[in-house]
Order: sequence, then structure tokens, then C-alpha cells
Amino acid sequence: MKKILLLIFIFCFGAPAFAADFVISPTVGYQNNLGETSGLLYSDSYVYHGAQVGVSIGTIAQNGFTFYFNNSVGFMYYIDSYTNPEGEIIKKKNAYIFELLFGRTFFFRNDSLHLGILGGVNFGYTGNQSELRGMCIGPCVSINVDYFFTKQAGITFSLTECPNWYILAMDNIISVRFGAKFRL
Repeated sequence: MKKILLLIFIFCFGAPAFAADFVISPTVGYQNNLGETSGLLYSDSYVYHGAQVGVSIGTIAQNGFTFYFNNSVGFMYYIDSYTNPEGEIIKKKNAYIFELLFGRTFFFRNDSLHLGILGGVNFGYTGNQSELRGMCIGPCVSINVDYFFTKQAGITFSLTECPNWYILAMDNIISVRFGAKFRL
């Protein structure tokens, strides 16, 4: 926790020295997790749907270089129709995803409309209250559209895709997020 606070402090007070805007964005959205597990004794495929809550912190330089930390928590469920032939069972899991993104932001309409194309790496873990399903790592691609109403406040929309690998599994997380965006 101390390291995260130190990074936020460095971004808040170090970003103006590099002629960059420090941005923070609380977001909500939808997350779809499509995956497949393969092992020696069984294999399984699944689709999770869920809500996502997160915070994005980053910098946007005047030349367009962009650096973001995206932190999000997903509350997901899926319907399991294979375990009970008479009815479907709803299973739940939680996911925490941390994305480290670099890329380019293009400025339009006198710096009020931004289009960001970012790539990077994501880390995360999934599970429910009783078990930790696994930790994952994978590449990440994101497209962000920001519109600023004033110099300091606006809205953001992002579409992110992250293929992830576990020890014996692979899944693909697609998330759509929107929220407020603030320049500090």
C-alpha cells in the first residue's frame, strides 16, 4: 500500500515537471470473461458476466505519450448448466485486475477530445469467497475516448481486451468502462 501511495505522490507532483497532465478516472463498467481450462482429468469452458468498478491513474504528455495504471474489481457470475441436468446453477466469482498501459493519445477539438491507443501488460487473480482460482498474466490492449467539458473535468469511455494465462487455463477478459475523468 505504501508503494502505491508513493507512486500516486510521484505522479501528482512529478508530472507537471515533465509538462504532462496527471489524470484520474473513477469508472464503472461491464466485464466479460471467456475461458477454457484443460487438465489431465477434465476440461471445462466458461463465460462469466459481471459489473466492474475501478480507478485509472496516469499521465498524458503534451506530445501524446500516455501512461496509465488501471485498477479494477469485477463481481462476476456464470450459469452452469452441466452440473445439474434438471436446472441451472449460478456460480459467482470475483476478480481483481491491474493493468499497466503505455501508448499514444491524439488530441482533437482544441484539446477537449482525446483518443488514446494503449498497450501493455495486466496482472490479476480470480476466485470466490472460499477459494482462490488463480493468478493470471497477459498482454492488454485498450482504446480510450475522453471528452473534457472544462479544462479539468470530463467523461471517459474505454474498451479493453486482455488475454490471460493461468497454469492450466487461458481466458480472455473484455471490459467496457465509462466514468468521470479529472485533470489535476
